[in-house]
Parts: sequence; structure tokens; C-alpha cells
Amino acid sequence: MEIRIRRAAFSDLPAVKEMYAALVARMDREGWSVWDETYPRDFVGKDIEQGQLYLLLEGDRLAGAFALPAHDNEEGDVPWEDPSAPARYLYRFGVAVEYGGRGLGRLALERIGELARGLGAVYLRLYVAHENEPAIALYRKAGFSQLPGEFGEVLEDGTRLFEYAFEKRL
Repeated sequence: MEIRIRRAAFSDLPAVKEMYAALVARMDREGWSVWDETYPRDFVGKDIEQGQLYLLLEGDRLAGAFALPAHDNEEGDVPWEDPSAPARYLYRFGVAVEYGGRGLGRLALERIGELARGLGAVYLRLYVAHENEPAIALYRKAGFSQLPGEFGEVLEDGTRLFEYAFEKRL
């Protein structure tokens, strides 16, 4: 499978929101609902505006999307291996439902790491909800280290989400 990455444009917004909606529906069916009707769909417009939303494409088909800012959302005191090292933070990483089970997640993480390194990062870091067992397994297989403890992210609506922190030296 040949996958390329490009920065998202506002014209991509309807397709990206539709992809995330299908992912949320699948999560609900499979009983591991970590996203909902607002997250991540209500955040991607701002990601595009800030130039931090990227698309995973197979040819012209949308295969996934992710945000890659140079900062985290102030989740707390995470014991990163080297907190002062340049890093990129992977948010809203989703693979389109029709690509599930085809190895795209792991391939995408390799490409995302290359992109982050090209942007000057030494580490790729992320947070994952503790109930998202498929994502946790993927990150471990892809060589990410899980840091000790749980960390909380406060969402815009004031909800606090507890997550695990992972990082990988690039």
C-alpha cells in the first residue's frame, strides 16, 4: 500500500468529518467509545486553520487524518524522557474504517514519524484514552514507550479525560 501525507485544506473538511463520524460509529458498535459526536469532528476546522491537520492518502482516497502540533494541550506533569527536546504531538489520529485491519496504522505511524522528524522533532508524543485498547496495542507494536501514570486532558467543554502518555524517539 502506497500512502502519502499532505496538509489538509478547508475543502477537505466535509470528507474528514465524514471519516471521523464513521470511526465514531464503529467505536460505538465495538464497545470502545472514546470519541463522540463532537470530538474529533468539531476540532478539525481549527486544526486546518492552524496548519496542523494532515491527511493520509492512498492515491486520491482519504485513508486517515491526524493533527501534529508542536505543543501538547497541557495534560499535566508528564515525565517525558527529555522534556526540553523538540517534539511533535500526535492528536486525532484516525484511520478510515475501510482501511481497518490492513496495516495502515503502523505504516502511517512510520510516515508521521518521518514528517515529525522533518519538522525538527526528536520525539513523537501522544496521549491515548486508557479504554482504547486497539490504539494502545498499535502504539506498543510501533515502538512507542508508555510512560508511568495517567494524565488528564481538559476538553473545551470542561470534561476531564484520563489518558496514558506514549513517546518514541525519532
